[in-house]
Amino acid sequence: MPQLSQVGKLLQASPAKHILLVTHQPFVVELTSWLLSGEFDAAFHYSTASISCLRMHLFEPKPRAELMWFMNSSQLATL
Repeated sequence: MPQLSQVGKLLQASPAKHILLVTHQPFVVELTSWLLSGEFDAAFHYSTASISCLRMHLFEPKPRAELMWFMNSSQLATL
C-alpha cells in the first residue's frame, strides 16, 4: 500500500524520538494494523476521537510496534 510505505519511510527517517501523527478512518486502522503486525488486515478499531501510543521496535523487513496504550473518547473525557 503506497500511503503506508510513505508514512513508514517518513517515520523511519525522522530523527525525532516522539512523533504525533494525526490521521482519519480508514487509514488510521490500516496504519496501526501495519505497524503492529506488518500486515494490513489485523483487527483494530478506532472510534471517533480515539488515540493510541505505539512504540516502534523495527521497520525492516516488516514493521514491528508495541501498543503502549489506547484511549477512546469516553476515557479521554474523564481526564
